[in-house]
Amino acid sequence: MNIRLVSGLVFLFIMLSGCSWQEYFVIMNNSPKPVTIEYCVTMSFNGFPIFADDPEIFECNRNNTIIWERPVKQEVTTTSDTVFRFTLNPGNASIIGRLSNDHYSNYNQYYINGRVFNLDHIFIYSDKDTTTIYPENFDKVFKKDDGYILCRLS
Repeated sequence: MNIRLVSGLVFLFIMLSGCSWQEYFVIMNNSPKPVTIEYCVTMSFNGFPIFADDPEIFECNRNNTIIWERPVKQEVTTTSDTVFRFTLNPGNASIIGRLSNDHYSNYNQYYINGRVFNLDHIFIYSDKDTTTIYPENFDKVFKKDDGYILCRLS
């Protein structure tokens, strides 16, 4: 067998078997009542957005762990190309963003692979009040927890 062919196959194998990981930006509703989530992303940037235009919702177990095999169908309404609104029921969690192959430390860090913190704001509406999250106060509300950047509502 040709040494160049073998070298090429070994290199390809190493590249395809490299480590890859995700950190998820999650809002988890541990409260007894549904909440309404509205978030807005920015569109004017160069690179790859962290925050999604298609939030995913999953059931959680008693330990507040996401059950990936149990997605929840939930209508997401949009008032523009950048604003997304949905109801998050008790015991559910929503993935609103992903950071691939990088570790999150704060909203204005340098991200590898051209990632961009494209969140403009989040409004969380409950019976009693409204929580407003901007990039400047994001890290006070969302905390890192085992691969998640997590906002727990209670």
